[in-house]
Order: sequence, then C-alpha cells, then structure tokens
Amino acid sequence: MTTLSPTDASLIHRQEELCALLHRRLTEPSARRADAEQLGRLSRSIQALRLALNEAAPKDAPHVAAQLHTVTALAGHGAARRRPDPLLPYFGYLRLDCDDGRSREVLVGETPFIDAEAHVHIVDWNAGPYAELFFTAKDGEEFDLDLPNGRTLSGVIGARLVVSFERGRLARIDRDGACLVRDAAGAWQPATAAVQAVLRGGEGETVLGTGATNAQGPVVRALLDAQQYALIQEPADAPLLVVGSAGSGKTTVALHRLASLNKRDPGRFAATRLLVVAPEKGLAALAAKLLGDLGLAGANVRRFDAWLAVEGRKILKGLPKRLCSDTPAAVCRFKGHGAFRAVLAAYMDRLEAGILRRAGARAHLLSADSVAAFQASSGKPLSERLRLFQREALQQARGLEAAVKVHFRDERARLYAWDEDRAELFGEATLLQAAVDAAGGELSPADLRAVQRHTRLQFQAAEAQRYEGWDDDALVAADGLSLDADTPDATAGTIDVEDYPILLELLRLKTGRIATRAGELAQFEHAVIDEAQEYAPMELNVLGRALTASGQLTVAGDDAQQTDPTGSFRGWEATLAALGVPRIAARKLLVSYRSPRPIMEFGRLVLGRYAPPELPVCKKDGPPVQVTRTASVAESLAFAGDALRDLIAAEPGASIAVVCADAAIAKEAYERLSWLPRSRLALDGDFSFRPGVDFTDSVQVKGLEFDYVVIPDASAGLYRDDPLDRRRLHVAVTRAIHQLWVLTGGTPSPVLRCG
Repeated sequence: MTTLSPTDASLIHRQEELCALLHRRLTEPSARRADAEQLGRLSRSIQALRLALNEAAPKDAPHVAAQLHTVTALAGHGAARRRPDPLLPYFGYLRLDCDDGRSREVLVGETPFIDAEAHVHIVDWNAGPYAELFFTAKDGEEFDLDLPNGRTLSGVIGARLVVSFERGRLARIDRDGACLVRDAAGAWQPATAAVQAVLRGGEGETVLGTGATNAQGPVVRALLDAQQYALIQEPADAPLLVVGSAGSGKTTVALHRLASLNKRDPGRFAATRLLVVAPEKGLAALAAKLLGDLGLAGANVRRFDAWLAVEGRKILKGLPKRLCSDTPAAVCRFKGHGAFRAVLAAYMDRLEAGILRRAGARAHLLSADSVAAFQASSGKPLSERLRLFQREALQQARGLEAAVKVHFRDERARLYAWDEDRAELFGEATLLQAAVDAAGGELSPADLRAVQRHTRLQFQAAEAQRYEGWDDDALVAADGLSLDADTPDATAGTIDVEDYPILLELLRLKTGRIATRAGELAQFEHAVIDEAQEYAPMELNVLGRALTASGQLTVAGDDAQQTDPTGSFRGWEATLAALGVPRIAARKLLVSYRSPRPIMEFGRLVLGRYAPPELPVCKKDGPPVQVTRTASVAESLAFAGDALRDLIAAEPGASIAVVCADAAIAKEAYERLSWLPRSRLALDGDFSFRPGVDFTDSVQVKGLEFDYVVIPDASAGLYRDDPLDRRRLHVAVTRAIHQLWVLTGGTPSPVLRCG
C-alpha cells in the first residue's frame, strides 16, 4: 500500500471535513426553514407596500413604488435561489495565505453559497475575482486580489485543488500536476499516469492543413498519394465526385484540381472564373488561404449563404435587405426540403390561372383565339407565353392596341413582384400543404404552421416603421439596441437566406433563365462544392446553374459528416441530380492522413451503427484517446485549463481547439479560460490558423484540423444517441491531428460507451 506524504494526507483530511460539513449544512431541515422564513417576511412586506401604494399621496407614490419593486425582486430572487447540490457542492478549492497572516478558504462551484456560521464560502465559477483567481493562478504564486468592497487582498496561493465527487463522495483531488484518487476500498493513493490527462508530443507533427507549429514541414503537394494525384489530373470536361472519411484529403484534391486546371489552360480557367463554396466561414477562409499558396489568390472563395445572398440581391429587386438571423430550424428544414418543388408547381398553376381569370374579365379586349394560343403554349416559360399571348391579342385588337399593351405591361409586372410571391409561397396553407403531401411524412402540419407564423412576423411592420416620424433617439432602448432587438419585431422586414434559391428557381420557371434587367446569375468555368452533403436540393440547383455551357464541377463530401439539422441529404445520386450533373461514380479516398489510428477508431465508435463498413487506412499511430468523466462543464474547464496552460508552455507552436457542443458553451469556456495565452473565440468562422487555443463549436470546425482537440461537454444531454448528434461528435473528434481529450461534462453521452 502506498504511503501518503504528510502534505497529501492533510489536504485529503481537510477536503473530507469540508465535504461532510457542506453535506450536513445543505441537507439539514433548519437551513430550509430559514429560507422559508425569509420568503414569508418578504411576502408580508409586499402586501403592506401594495396597501401603502394605494393610499399614498401623489408625491409619495414614486418612492413607495420603488420600494415595492425592490422587495418584489428580492422575493423573486429568493424563491428562485438554488442551493448547491449536496452530491456535488463544489469542484475547486483555494487556500489563500494572506499577507495579514490569515488563511482564507474559498470553494468554487456551480451555485454560490455562504454559511457565515460554518465559515464556508462557495463562489460562482462564472463570476467574481475569486473565481478568476482560481482559473488563472497556480500553487505557490503570489496574488493581488481587488475585492468588490474596495479592499485589496495580497498573499500567496497556499493550495489550489480540483476536486471530483462520485455519488456525493470525494473521489479525486488534483493539485499542480499531481493526482490523488480514492480506490474501490476507500483508500487514498497517488494516481497512475493513465488516470491523468497529459497533452504532449504534437508540436512539429503537423504536415497537412492548419495545425500550426514552429517546424517547417513539406509542402502539401509533395505529400499527395497516387490516388489523389490521379484525381487531380482528371479531364477538365468531366465532373468529379470525391468522397472519403475525415482527414482523407477531399478538400486538398478539390483545390489542387483547380490549380491543375489553371496551369493546363490559364485562359479558360483564369482565377476569376473559378468558384469555391463551403458551408462554413472557417472552411471558406482555409480554402482561400490554401488557394493563395497555390497561386490562385484571385479565385472566388465564398461561404455559400453569403454568395447566395449577394446573387439574390443582385438579381431580385424589391426584396428586404436585412437577412433574418434566427430563422427557426423547422422553417429552414421546410424551405430546404426537396418537396418544396411541389409548392412551386402549384404556385405556377395559380399564376397561370390568375392570368386566365383576368383575361376572362376583359373578354372585350382579349379575343378567344389569343387566350387559346396562351393555353396551347403550356410547355414554354410564362414570360414567353405572355409575349405570344400579347402578340396574338394585338393582331386582333381592332383599335384597342394601347389598352392591350397596358394589360400585358401589368401582367409582366406581376411576374417580378417578389414580395407578393413570398407572401403566398410561404404564407398560404393550401400551397404549403403541397410540400407536406409530397414529403412522405418528413414534413408535418406543425412545420407548415411554423412557416406561416414566421412569414407573418416577417411581413409585419417593424417598430421603426410604426413610429415613422419620431425622433431617432426615441427609437433606441437604454442598452443602445433598437426597440425591436431580441423581440418578434427583430424578424419584421427580413428575408431568410433559404428564400433566395426558391425565388431564383421561381424566376427560372417564369422566364426560362436566372436573370432580370438588374443582373444575372454569375457564371463560372469550374466550381468546387465542398462538404456537399450539407446543401439543400434547391441550393444545389442554383449552384449547378452557375456554370457556363462548358463549365464543370468538383464535388467533395462525406455523408458521415452531415451535421446540419435542417439538411435533407438523400445520397450522392440525389445530390448530383440536383446539380444537373450526369450520373457518375464516386471516387472514394481510402487513406486517412489527419488523425492517428486511435482517434479514427474512436470516431468510428462514436458513429456506431452509422459508420461506414470499414475503417479507412490510417497512416500513423498515436497516443490513446483520453476520456475523463467530469460532473459538469465547469469541472471539465478546470481540468482543461491546467493541462492547456502546461501544453502551451511546452509547445508554444501548437494549434489547439476546445470544441463545444454549441456556441453558448463555447462562449462560457472562452470567458473562463481566456487567460490562456493566444486564446480566441471563433464562433463565426473567425479562425486565424495560428498557434494558440480556439474556442468554438462543432458546427464551425468542419474541414479544419488542429494539433490538439479538447471536448469539454460530451454529455448525454448534448450528444444523444441519434444520427445527427453522433455525426456532430464525430466531426469534433476527428479534427485532431495528434491527440484528443474528451471530458464528459456531466453524465457521459451514450455514444461514448464509457460506463
């Protein structure tokens, strides 16, 4: 049996004392009675102040009302106040040996708590000077702490511990790289190396992609394998579909194919005639960087949504200029579903019926023969049919030519009334029902109603319009935001980016081409569509039409990385059909270069029953994936902060990503660990591709790679056992070039199989 040092024994004894004390104070009935008594006193004060307000003189009423507001707020805070969980009261411990000769103990946890009688103080991990000191300080360091009361506390960090609980029992203590654990028999001993997470050995390992190190590696072109090189040399006039697992080089092949085409025929494939689209800003930025290295800095590299909005605004005039920033997922899914074509078909029938109805009301002006000619031209675009209709009507006008011309001028104007089209396409239940009927159960009546609700909000007048003529300063709230910010009015007067491909396809159905007098869809000689599994059918349709008559496509993707919850990927054959590409065989890349075998095996475990039949060939081995059970994200960050500080000191050239399940958690993680050198929040694709730590979410990292990846929140609540969450976690774990560390941040996700 291992003998503990006196220091370790003393630390354990003190933590067990605190745990027992807290459990007793948090569970004893007297504490709950005290809370109830205070709420009772506040409730009685509220009743008295309400009576006083009713009887107060006008000059006293504001003062009484202010008191009532304050007491009501205190009562609400008391009612909502949570006590710390007795099973997990805190996860951090600081002993501050102060210059005044006293020692102060501060605990760090999820829920603040003060018990003056027991001399116990738990601070909120997410706020306050003590919490900041816990996350930034090390054992033995001097500190100067500015307290809210204006005092300054100085001294030395006597002890800084990260503590872990298992079913309410203290189970582990970490201090400055050392770890003490309680074994199954209840005895304490130093942990083995396998228990401790160590991130080491990655700097200089990165050869491909964004893993930034201080070591000079070979250029990417020198590392292409025979299969990749052969795909790059494919004929210019043939489409190419490249699929493969994470890290197999799909993007590398696609971008190098562009460089090869440019070299073979620089006139035809000039940089300005090349297009690269990616679903995320970060991947688009990486593609632009790599193309610059390949001598194609002038190529058009765009995030798809941004490119689509620019093209839509250029061609379709009279639409709202402001994009909706928070379109509900159900609305995105409905508008992006392939079944929406049924809505367009029904709407085109409605437009034709309207033309005939208005013609019938002017039978004196429009002859039966001209109407019959219009009906007989049903295979042509609507604008051309109207021209034939007008020509036939003018031939039989008999002195009414001017009136005929006015009639058809009005009819043509209706073809370009895009807001009227939007109101009907997205607001009329009879039209939207056509998509529900065609979707085979994938769209529901509830989805239909969500689209209608959202459309009503978009077409209502915003606050600024309702208060037109008011002073501008009166339309700004106290926080500096507009009156409609973070309200339903924020949606008023907006357009969804998902509307553009629908309206552009409607334009094509009306006129036969995606062009108006204002502009036409940009044309390219070659386009690369990266992560193509993320695009909706009508989005792909627009991309397919952005090619010259001789233009071709390179399509790259991996269906195991389809993570857009609003997407409707139906396989590569359906993707190619939406692009208008002839059926071709997918070229599958069989070798994974990014992640070592342990990470790829772990990624396969995460995918589970949705994994491809075979693991790709892995070109390198590496350290095992570290999975650490933690009770909360806060505890995960406490562990991660220590490890990352040491890693950055040891490997200043390493690129590190802390990949969270969503943007809110990424913000919390960054706020808590922003003291780390070269730490950055990257939530809108704002990656610098430089050494340091990027805090981001799983949506942002697709196509990117980092020396080290830390996942602090692989919990059951955030990564469920469903195909979408499995793929999201799979994308996150397979970003690591050298080493992966997964912390559960609560009950482990069922896809981890870690018990």
